Amino acid sequence: MEHNKITSKPPSKEILERDAFIKAANQLPKERVASDSIITNGALPWNLEYCRDDVKKAFTVSLPEKYIIKLQYIKEVTNQSQQKIARNAICEAVDKIISDLLSKTK
Repeated sequence: MEHNKITSKPPSKEILERDAFIKAANQLPKERVASDSIITNGALPWNLEYCRDDVKKAFTVSLPEKYIIKLQYIKEVTNQSQQKIARNAICEAVDKIISDLLSKTK
């Protein structure tokens, strides 16, 4: 964060530490910096120690209206949230694709 305000005293240590913290939050650790390949030394990125099961991240998906209505229908019939329905479907599909890809590389 840049300070354009002219003051008669230098920024406090707290402000400098806060600014350093904010800058560091937007940087990946060295082991997570992207390279030409997402596979590092034969290890799959979701198996590395920095990947945690307890961290949830938002992922926005644009769906045709037809599928939004289908999600709403499933929600009403099953009493599950649309988020949970979509999350389960996406996770199952991703795991299937990964399984297929890994079986082709062996």
